[in-house]
Amino acid sequence: MKLLPVVSALAYMGLGLGGGPSFADAPPAPGLAYSAVRIIGFCMADRSSPAARRVVDQDYAAPAYRAALAALVQPVDSCMPLGHIVYNPVQLGGGIAEYFLASHISRGSLESELAHGPIDRELASKDATQRLGACIIRKAPAKVVALLKAVPDSPDEPRAWREITPDASACVTEAHSARPGAAGLRAILALTSYHIATRTSSVVTAK
Repeated sequence: MKLLPVVSALAYMGLGLGGGPSFADAPPAPGLAYSAVRIIGFCMADRSSPAARRVVDQDYAAPAYRAALAALVQPVDSCMPLGHIVYNPVQLGGGIAEYFLASHISRGSLESELAHGPIDRELASKDATQRLGACIIRKAPAKVVALLKAVPDSPDEPRAWREITPDASACVTEAHSARPGAAGLRAILALTSYHIATRTSSVVTAK
């Protein structure tokens, strides 16, 4: 499995600023579909859970994240039935994050964790995509949960995108971010939600 060249977390299909059509209406980026990347991420997280969690615990904009992800990929290539593939590191991390968020969704705690959890770190991040994800989560936590509940490429996903697009478009401007494609934004939201939810759980456990 090979990493795409690392240029910037903003290099997902910049489609302009401000409002516009649903993120799901944008042409898909070249490469493996997010639905397939998510399945691979679930497989890796299931087979190597502690190592996978250590990867997504890191800041996805940092070089150390990509190095840790590359190290994780090597021993679990059985998750890729077609062998070595080129993958987007943020999207693969998003798939892994969605695996760990599933327990928060199933117990019904994720919306509250996102609405009330510690988010200042992401809102103040130097990385525009992290600010974008945090802005959307703070504006519309219930819509973020609905999107992450929707199976990629299912009939529920376009509906979830239509619901969240006005908030997401407003946050593109507020975060001074490029407008990402649907796959990139879903991965950003999954990773940012994971960080907020796990920090919230840690605070609750410590009390």
